[in-house]
Amino acid sequence: MAAPLQYEQLVGKYNGDSSAKVLDAGEKKPIQVRLLDVMIDDKYKPQLLRENGRLKVVVETDANGINIDHPFPNPEVVLLSAAQTTQRDTTVEATAFIPQGAPTSFPPSKDDSTQDSTGNKPTVIFGQDDRVVFHDTSYPWRLCGRIQTAVMSGSGCMVGPRHVLTASHCVNWAGDGSAGWINFTPAYYDGSGPWGTFAVTTVYSYVKNVGELSDEQTAFDYVVLVLDKRIGDTIGWAGRRVFDKSWVNTVQWTFIGYPFDLTKAERPTFQGKVVVTSKQDFRTGSVLGHFSDYTACMDGGPLWGTWAGESGPSVVGVASTREGPPIAVPNGSTNEDNEFGGGEALVKLITDARTGAP
Repeated sequence: MAAPLQYEQLVGKYNGDSSAKVLDAGEKKPIQVRLLDVMIDDKYKPQLLRENGRLKVVVETDANGINIDHPFPNPEVVLLSAAQTTQRDTTVEATAFIPQGAPTSFPPSKDDSTQDSTGNKPTVIFGQDDRVVFHDTSYPWRLCGRIQTAVMSGSGCMVGPRHVLTASHCVNWAGDGSAGWINFTPAYYDGSGPWGTFAVTTVYSYVKNVGELSDEQTAFDYVVLVLDKRIGDTIGWAGRRVFDKSWVNTVQWTFIGYPFDLTKAERPTFQGKVVVTSKQDFRTGSVLGHFSDYTACMDGGPLWGTWAGESGPSVVGVASTREGPPIAVPNGSTNEDNEFGGGEALVKLITDARTGAP
């Protein structure tokens, strides 16, 4: 099976080829950016302030403080059977979409101020820390963003007009099987994103993962979140592909996430030469082992590659688990690796979510 472009080829593609698919005339609609949406009592009088290039909404309060309710509803949960993927076409793949005129770049613009202040920290890092902190809203980096729930934050990636791919264990699953509120901010950086924050209305999933995961749970540790707005029409989305076994130890991939250890999950990082060292299949799901740097809150981030003739990247895996303690040099063992979830089931989940909630 054809392999994706390698690092040096990507530099030439994204910096020299800005061709883009054109939206149908009926789809060229501006999107309303929600900068702030909170519920407060009528007794408070909001004021709009501008300070040092930032816009702030403030209210006067007393010693009892102010109770601000979040505006995000609890999403509906659609639980699918992974076994059903064996009965359907598992070769369905779709390419990425880039809006006409969107700027492109590779690699992303490095955030030197953050990189200099953080340095290398001893977490689940193999050898030298290869993660690069960046601040870039061009394509394809704008497709990635931060996931936020009441209990944690994670990483995610646009895979459709209003569809975000992340890890199942990033969802705040309740004991009764429901899911707590969750939102997504594309291109999140230091508290906000250029297109605002979007509420999740529906969660498509195979499993409801919590706590430590078995290999089989990791093989299906992904969900598709359906947003309340079609922000993908404005910023684009990534495609999807089934990871082929011929790519083990032969292809360099890109991995993006929001690490807590480097940036407190406030700024994204990327690694541009990630190698998958093993592939274990559990029915239609796969565990993709790797020895790339992976720490808390990078969970749910995409592993993607870009193919010749396609407009943008396609996701082949989702960051799932971190093993420890770290080792200095990879020894080929799957007992000490980090892992992505992927496989045919990943492609079908995205397909089903986009079909069920277009």
